[in-house]
Amino acid sequence: ECYKFLRKPSNFHNVKVDADIVLKVGNIFAFDITSDTYVISPNICDIFGFKYDQRYTFRDFIRLIVEHDRQRVVDFCKQNILLDDKDYIIRTTILRANDGQPVDIEISGSVITDKNGHSIKTVGHVKDVTELNRTHRKLREEIHNKNRLIKIIGHDLKNPFNGMIGVSELLKINLEQHNYEEAEEYAEIIKQAASEGYELL
Repeated sequence: ECYKFLRKPSNFHNVKVDADIVLKVGNIFAFDITSDTYVISPNICDIFGFKYDQRYTFRDFIRLIVEHDRQRVVDFCKQNILLDDKDYIIRTTILRANDGQPVDIEISGSVITDKNGHSIKTVGHVKDVTELNRTHRKLREEIHNKNRLIKIIGHDLKNPFNGMIGVSELLKINLEQHNYEEAEEYAEIIKQAASEGYELL
């Protein structure tokens, strides 16, 4: 089935081998740089919203990337895939071809070079990380809210304790001066402030 992705017959043998591997392994792709030939698994077709019976080129993939991130990905590919021979990871968001729904993807791959060091092919793996990113965003929001709550509680707790510190100094002075009537009033204020602090907890 993957043979229908062929672009140029001159690379038929290499792409046929790639197609055999892609069908057996799963979420992987092989891209022959010299002929702009993609061999992609059915799973990747599903992620991108592509039809199984169509041919796809580099431009077809790039067009799906959200507009504000497209140029960054193109520049990254030129520098790290077409001109270099290193492993790479690309994280971006696409708008799925069949329904326009946003999908966060992570593409990881390796570049294969010829004996002269020129990039000729890249093979890699595509993951739909939409749910993972949604969970991360939710977790970051919950952590932010928790920290904000702790800050508010800490601030609210400071007020009763600051009051107790000041009043306890007055209580000490009144006890030293044997002014028990005022000392009793200050003790009552301390008790009330402690109760308020306890209620906050």
